[in-house]
Amino acid sequence: MEAVADALDSDPSTLKPPLATVVDPDALDSLADSPPECSVEVTFTYANCLISLTDGTVEVQPTEAAD
Repeated sequence: MEAVADALDSDPSTLKPPLATVVDPDALDSLADSPPECSVEVTFTYANCLISLTDGTVEVQPTEAAD
């Protein structure tokens, strides 16, 4: 969530909806902590951003806001 807030230059507490309503944060933590021999890739949208988690690396790309 902090990576999204950084990409949007906003406060994490102002992001809507809460991240937990979009994806299970505990599941994401588990995937991010997967052993190196496991290749993991998860992509989802949140707060007008495309979030990609690949082998423990998080990438956030802002998308155009919905009209």
